[in-house]
Parts: sequence; C-alpha cells; structure tokens
Amino acid sequence: MCRRMLFLLFVCTIVAGCSAYVDAVTPKSDTLYIRAQWVELEEYITKNFSGRRPPFKEFYYLCNAQYEQKKYSQTLRCASDLVKITEREGSGVLCYPLNVFATCDSAPQELLALVYLDLGQYDLALEHAQQAVAIANSKDLHRDFKMRALAAQGLAYAFLGNKGQAEAARKKIANFYTGYPFASSGATRLYALSRLDLALGNYGLILQSPDEDWGSALAKGFGGTDVYFVYDLQKLFAKAKALYMTGNTARAKQEYLKLLKIPQFAQNGYLHWNILYDLGRLAHASDHLDEATDDQRQAIAIIEAQRASINSEAAKIGFVGDKQGVYGELISLLLEQGRSSEALEYVERGKSRALVDLLAERQGIVFRGQNVQADAEQTLKQLASLEEKYTTAVSGEQGKLRNVMTDLKIELRQKAPELASLVTVSAPKAAEIQAQLCADETLLEFYGQGGALFL
Repeated sequence: MCRRMLFLLFVCTIVAGCSAYVDAVTPKSDTLYIRAQWVELEEYITKNFSGRRPPFKEFYYLCNAQYEQKKYSQTLRCASDLVKITEREGSGVLCYPLNVFATCDSAPQELLALVYLDLGQYDLALEHAQQAVAIANSKDLHRDFKMRALAAQGLAYAFLGNKGQAEAARKKIANFYTGYPFASSGATRLYALSRLDLALGNYGLILQSPDEDWGSALAKGFGGTDVYFVYDLQKLFAKAKALYMTGNTARAKQEYLKLLKIPQFAQNGYLHWNILYDLGRLAHASDHLDEATDDQRQAIAIIEAQRASINSEAAKIGFVGDKQGVYGELISLLLEQGRSSEALEYVERGKSRALVDLLAERQGIVFRGQNVQADAEQTLKQLASLEEKYTTAVSGEQGKLRNVMTDLKIELRQKAPELASLVTVSAPKAAEIQAQLCADETLLEFYGQGGALFL
C-alpha cells in the first residue's frame, strides 16, 4: 500500500501534480497563481508580507500578478527589485508551480521584457529578453525558462519587424523535447508558441495545435484542477483570435463569449480589452450597433485604466500606439449612428488625456496670491502622492483612495479654480464646446485613424 501511494505521488509530481494532491499540500499563493486569480494573489501576498520583503517565489508571484492586471509602473519597480536580488544572490528557490524542479533566475528579466513589449518599447524589451535567454542558458535552467525567455525574445523581434529572428526563436521552442520525463514542459511550449504565432500571424498553426499537452491531460485524469490553467488563458485566447483572423467569425464569437464567462479573463487587462474589441467589431459587421458601441466603450475604459498606471510619458505614448484602432472603431460607430456629439467627445477625450500627462509633474506652476500659493501647493502634493499610491494599490484600497482624491480635487477647485481646471482635465462635452461659439462661428474638427478621415 505504501509503495502504491509513493508511486502515485511520483506520477503526480512528474505531471506537475494531480489536483487532489495539489489542493491538499500547496501553499495558498501557489494555488492562486495556478488559477490565475491575480487580484486575490496580490491582496494575499501584500497582506501576509506587509512591511517586509516576501520570499523570492512570492515576490515573483506579486510582480506577475501586478503585470497580469497591467499595473505597469508597479510591475517595473517590482521586477527591477527582483533583478537586483538575482544578480546579488540568485533566486535560490524552486519556483513551483512554474516548474517543480527549477530555479527561476531568468524570470525577472523575462517579466521586464513583457512589460516593455506592452508599452511599445521594443528595443528595451529585446534587451531584457536577451538577458533572460543568456541567464537561462549560462545557468542551464530548466527548459521551461529557456522556452519562456525565447518566447519573449521572439516577440520583441516580431514587433521590431525582424520576422526571420522571430521565426528562429519559434523553431528553437518547437524543437524542445517535452516527452517523459519532461511532461510539465509541454504546457509551457504550447503557451510560448501560441504567443509567438499570434505575433507572427501563424493562425493556421494555432488552429492546428492541440488544446493541451499530454502531461496536462494526464494530470486532469487524476480528477481535478488544471495546474496549467495560468497558461490555458493565453492558449484559449489565441485559438479564438485565430478563428477571427481567418474569417471564421461565428465560431470566433462563440469562443470569445465563452472566454468572457471565465472570471480570470476580467483580471487580465490585455486579453479582456482585446476580446471586447473583436466582439464589438463582430457586432458592428452584423449591424448590431448598440452592442458594438457598448463593447468598444468597455474596451476603452480598460485601456485607459491601464494607461493611468504608467508614469513615463514615452511609455504612455508607446502603450497607446497599437490601441488607436479601438478609439477609431468607436468614433466610426458613433458617427454611423448620427451621434456626432458623442464622437466629438471621444476625440476630445484623447486630447484631454494628453494634456493631463503633460501636466502630470505639476512643477513650476505660478499661483495668484501668496496665501493661495501655499495652500494649493500642499493640496497638489497630497493629490500627487495619493495618485501614485492609487496606481500601486490593491483593488480593495483603490475605492478609499479614489474618495479621498475626489475630496481633494473639490478642495483645489475652491482654493484655485483656474489651476484645478488644468491639473484635473476632463474631456469637454459637445454642448460645452458649442456654448463657447458665437452665432456666426463654426468649429471644424478632423479625426484620422488608419485610412479613414472624419470631419
């Protein structure tokens, strides 16, 4: 009996754990990571390691949870701290559930590469990805980390337009052996290939790839949690996106709607807005204009929430570079419905965000009156401090901070209304713009997106 139990435990370990065993013995942070519950994972680690540095594994989980929620400034700080730790002392841990047997010294550099990819800073992304590859190779890390680093490198090459190098990275990943005793690496390989194939437009390969590797299938056969669910999200999205891009729109819509029913998709900002964007375009093509408009509004709300977490102006510009299509789609929809006032407001909304970014530092502003100067400066400092905390706060704290910021903005409007109108810019309503025009004046505004020009 004892030998049989040991054998089952060995098999569970080889396939990265059968569910009952995983649920019984793994720490809560591992379970939350496996299940891609990023909000809960961040809250759990923040609460349990308040005032002290978490162990390396939990520290990495924290950084990853922040990244998946697209809290970019916070992720950059977190991952940069991890890089310093690995350079000084190495990770020194087994990064389960990433892999039962592997240390993960390359993971922080890989994470930095992924952040810079999202921010459109592809040269920096490539630099960090190459460092991740070098670390994984020089320290002969587990093949999981070699494949993940190669995927980040391939993505950077793809976005820089170097398809040859991206395909070379893909080939290296595809050539990794993932049979026995490396069952745990099959899911990693499928995940890495799905990301690269999306970037390269290899939609046929995505549709031909299996839904799961044999190790995951065997683990599920023991009756429980998919320990590679964290990878499954990307693979499921890639399949739906490939269906959409190859013209199989009916099936694509079905798959996208299924994905939206999985709670974890709402916690992954990048996948969430992309799904809504495509669903909106599908609804538009079917003349379901109200549904399409709602989808694009939601996508833009997610994008703007992510953008608010970025401190660097260059990063903000890079971040929105590949997302202008969402704004263009919504503006086109509104104009098509004769809702020109709302369309104008979304055009102005983009401009107002740019102005807020330019004024974000709030330095060297001259006030009228010395009494106003001191009070307003203090309020501005408090507001800047709270906004910084807001971008790095967990979800439970953000509501409280938002209420305090609202009160401070009201206070600022009372103390220095002209200044408040600058540093708390909001998009003007069409009626407000019209009210500024004289009876014999007409305002013409142009908006261009892609090959379309709207007047």
